[in-house]
Amino acid sequence: MMHTTQLPTIHDVVCFSDSRWSELPGRTHHLMSRFARRRRVFYIQTPVHETGRAPNLKSEICPRTGVHVVTPQVPPGWPVNDLLAGFFASAQIHRPVVWVCQQEALDYLPSTVSPALIVYDCSLESDGDSRILQAADLVFATNARAYQAKSRLHPNVQVVRDGVDLWHFLSARARREDPVDQKDIPRPRLGYVCAGGELDLELLQGIAERRPEWQLVVIGPPAKLALPNLHWLGEKSYEDLPRYLSGWDLAMMPLRLDATPGMIAEYLAAGLPVVGTPGSGLIAHYGELGLVRLASTVDEFIAEAEYAMLFGMSLKWRERADRFLESMDWDQSWSAMNRAIENHLSGTGRFAPSPDPGPSQFTPAAH
Repeated sequence: MMHTTQLPTIHDVVCFSDSRWSELPGRTHHLMSRFARRRRVFYIQTPVHETGRAPNLKSEICPRTGVHVVTPQVPPGWPVNDLLAGFFASAQIHRPVVWVCQQEALDYLPSTVSPALIVYDCSLESDGDSRILQAADLVFATNARAYQAKSRLHPNVQVVRDGVDLWHFLSARARREDPVDQKDIPRPRLGYVCAGGELDLELLQGIAERRPEWQLVVIGPPAKLALPNLHWLGEKSYEDLPRYLSGWDLAMMPLRLDATPGMIAEYLAAGLPVVGTPGSGLIAHYGELGLVRLASTVDEFIAEAEYAMLFGMSLKWRERADRFLESMDWDQSWSAMNRAIENHLSGTGRFAPSPDPGPSQFTPAAH
């Protein structure tokens, strides 16, 4: 696909993402949508491997955001960077801001492209990203623990937490008509939206079997687990999510301990108490603030869920959650990142690293 767009006066953003643009919007979706208001944004998806098909690039523009969504379609083992080199040349992408979320993305960057800046958006607390840390000019850590791990290894690390589409999910607090596929499910309903993180199916099965009167609702692709009180509702549009959340009694996150969860702030904005496994720094951080109840075993999860459904939506809890959410608008998160990028591109020097963001700095009272 040839592009006739004139070379922009500001740098394009080339984002190598490990999530599909068609998935429920996550951190990268929200940020790239906002960058696209001022710059051209090219969202490079992980390749689709098709044996026996000539290599090509599928490129389309998202009508809602203007983001260019680019999907390499190649045989297994085909060098994607060579294919992208021709595309970048035709699109007049010369000195882009390159945005990466995982180390493998560096392998896709054509050698003909000289980035003006490489940004690493990092949620990892563990090792395993040394190559990308060496290449990156700026590192944005998604939580305090990731910051503490990476600030010892890189001079330019800044904490920028996930935001929340606040008004969209606040609408779930108003009593709304249940969607057709949920209206006949009895109460109480414990729901989960598959938006990052992998379900611990053994834990989910244990909860369902021990509490057959509880109805476990999962929005997302079904897994190989069938129980009378486990309801797999399939994929839903982002616009419809508040209608589903409005009909739940609790948001559950029975995830594997190595999972990186999403949707925590969205559940809180919807007014739902949340119970999850204490795997990642992100959910542990919410647990330290008393906004999410944490459990590791079936017995613990059931006990915490019972307590949360009885007391978790008290006025005091909701006020604390709302104070915390006030500072979490996606526009604020994007503005902090854009400001750091602009400072670096303008030659004003490196941004000052964030102070150590311990839990005390993120208490609800501080907001």
